[in-house]
Amino acid sequence: KDNPISKLNKFEVKQLFLKQNKYVANGRLAVPLDHEVGSATHNKFYKKIANMGAAQWLSYWSKLLFTGKKQPPQPVFDNADVIKLVTSNPKYIAYVDANNITEQVKIVYALEQ
Repeated sequence: KDNPISKLNKFEVKQLFLKQNKYVANGRLAVPLDHEVGSATHNKFYKKIANMGAAQWLSYWSKLLFTGKKQPPQPVFDNADVIKLVTSNPKYIAYVDANNITEQVKIVYALEQ
């Protein structure tokens, strides 16, 4: 909530979660946290943000892991843990289902319905 990032666009979010960029416009480091691969939240997010299904996401990261270039975002297993981690470190950025948003965090991008 106290992070100075106030808004991101879809392209910036996609770059952060596919680790094509580590920084937001103000030059601050942003460390993405992910949901478990194959979960409904994970699938919905990547379909909307990067037009990727679970198999495409796995293929993308398999190539990067094989070449040793990048690691996928750290997986977190539920929305409550995501909120807890994001509130503990201003570098973290994550996504949660809309009904799990609390006053402890702020929305910098909302997926189109």
